[in-house]
Amino acid sequence: MDREDILARSRKENKERDLFEKEVLRESSKAGAVASVLLAFVLLTIRVILGCGIDYGLWAVCMATLAATFTVKARRLHRRHEMLIAAGYTILTLAMTAAYLSQIIASATRS
Repeated sequence: MDREDILARSRKENKERDLFEKEVLRESSKAGAVASVLLAFVLLTIRVILGCGIDYGLWAVCMATLAATFTVKARRLHRRHEMLIAAGYTILTLAMTAAYLSQIIASATRS
């Protein structure tokens, strides 16, 4: 088996994506998730400092990002620790979403 055959098989197994490209995509996705959570946290902090109250919608987005990240890790790595963290973030996502919906429904009924 020559070098070209090995490369052709590798490309076929990796669906025409090389391993470097896969790693770059993985790192960029991780960086995007971290940037999103950090920005949401900064916006939440500014909102609380200015006395505008808590925006449960932004908290729900932060928690959903973390829940998705840990759910994928738990499924791939089969670690109990990752599963517990994923479950915790999922519960927090649901709680923040419920609080957000309650907040906007209460706001809508006052108007």
